[in-house]
Amino acid sequence: MTSFFEIILIFFLVFFIATISSSLGIGGGIFTVPLLLYLGEYHLIHRDVIGHIAIANSLLVAFILSLSATYINITLRQINIKLGITFLVGSIPGSFLGVFISKFLKTKELTMLFGFMVFLVGIISFFRALMNNHKTNTRENKNQLPKAFRITKKYLFILLPLGFFTGIISSLTGIGGGVVMVPLFSLILKNEPYQTSIGTSTFCMSIITCISSFLYLFETPNHPIELSMGYYYLPFTIPMLLGSIPGGFMGAKLKGKLPAQNLQIMLSVLQMFIGVKVLFW
Repeated sequence: MTSFFEIILIFFLVFFIATISSSLGIGGGIFTVPLLLYLGEYHLIHRDVIGHIAIANSLLVAFILSLSATYINITLRQINIKLGITFLVGSIPGSFLGVFISKFLKTKELTMLFGFMVFLVGIISFFRALMNNHKTNTRENKNQLPKAFRITKKYLFILLPLGFFTGIISSLTGIGGGVVMVPLFSLILKNEPYQTSIGTSTFCMSIITCISSFLYLFETPNHPIELSMGYYYLPFTIPMLLGSIPGGFMGAKLKGKLPAQNLQIMLSVLQMFIGVKVLFW
């Protein structure tokens, strides 16, 4: 049974995770999945369902924090709706397929996939942060109006397959997909502030994680879990939700005020470490 101290600890850890994740436009799954894997093992939850619990709860947290961040981003007009909806056309069916595939995977296979993806993304993010250290400032100082995004065949050819892939990976690993969307949108929205790429990513993330987390609610675990709904173990889910709501709002307000490059470098190094750690979990 989860102690009161553990509930408070989960609340503050998720609040911190949500704040950092929302400020950078990522889902936070790189932190919440490992956290839940170790908590689940400590609570002697059957190993065959720990991975699914971790992924389902991480997606739910990502939905809450991305939804609250999206509200802030709408008020700041930092979302490119056309680009986001085009990407979602591919990612929504991908989310359904990812949850379906998860039925046939065990915890070890899910954690291996998660660890590999996080390690790979960490390497890519590290070099991207080093190469683009002046990108944000350069964009914000441009004195020209941004070009309106137009849906062309070229963008459909790129966005639909990548959206489909992102939906699958997100629902299988608990990663919101921001690590794919932010750099992709940044390349497309060349003349717009970097915050617009983050805001559009968060908007897409809110839809992708909403669908995936909802589907996990109606999945039946292979082994019974007390105090649970589907793959949501309530002693974990409730404090995580309570921590993610204010964290999402806080991160959205801090977006653009934090030293983004330094945070991205530190985050990418941490991603590589977490990826290796989970691979050998």
